[in-house]
Amino acid sequence: MSDIALQNPAAGAWRRFAHAARQALLGIADGFAAAQRYERLAAMSDAELARRGLAREDVPWFAAFGERRPR
Repeated sequence: MSDIALQNPAAGAWRRFAHAARQALLGIADGFAAAQRYERLAAMSDAELARRGLAREDVPWFAAFGERRPR
């Protein structure tokens, strides 16, 4: 254990809280990025999607996961 943790036991709790808060914010950012991908892909015509190798029904999956749906 570090000397700082021995001097201030609450330091570990704050570090865990900060890590959890950071992970939550990163998750929110990922959600916004997926929503932007979805909006961009949903606005494309079927021909534009086909040129990218996507079908209309693949758009939500591709927006969320960044890859084609497994068949």
